[in-house]
Amino acid sequence: MTEELFKLVIAGYFHVDMTGYKTKKGEYYIEKDFAALCHISRHQARELIQSSPRVIKQNLTIEEATRLRDKIEQAGVSCDIVDMHSESDISGMSLVPD
Repeated sequence: MTEELFKLVIAGYFHVDMTGYKTKKGEYYIEKDFAALCHISRHQARELIQSSPRVIKQNLTIEEATRLRDKIEQAGVSCDIVDMHSESDISGMSLVPD
């Protein structure tokens, strides 16, 4: 039996603090915190966040995905967990009647 695998997709800036209330945390500080978390430059972090939605990690267990999502959201970036097997294959689909 194979284990279900998930991926993390960042979805942009997420302006909340630890209590769940909206804050005035600016994009600069979100980028800075996200860059520190990912060990990349702030410029690279900004490009990743602004090019969202973007897969940043895949082939994770639900426990790993949840743990990483929580850290990413704590930095101020919105992040979704997506089941890798739930994606539909639409390659054979046609909208033109036969």
